[in-house]
Amino acid sequence: MNKKEGIYIGEIIKRWRRLKGISQEELAVRSRIDRSYISELERNQSSPSIFTVLKLAKGFGTCPGQFLAEIHRELDFDQIFEQLV
Repeated sequence: MNKKEGIYIGEIIKRWRRLKGISQEELAVRSRIDRSYISELERNQSSPSIFTVLKLAKGFGTCPGQFLAEIHRELDFDQIFEQLV
């Protein structure tokens, strides 16, 4: 995963949390993810697995497809794919 991808994912998580008006602690409880890990994600110190993305979607009260669609709109998946191959 490149630095740019991680930055965008962290920004998306932080933006969604702020739009929902919830704290990191509240998102942690709703998502069943440690609050310190959510902080790491938002600060781009960690990149979420697909399972974490699914938990975050649950915490945001949305379907995983909607949350993944938001990530997809903001990331260049063709570029990411080429770097993985």
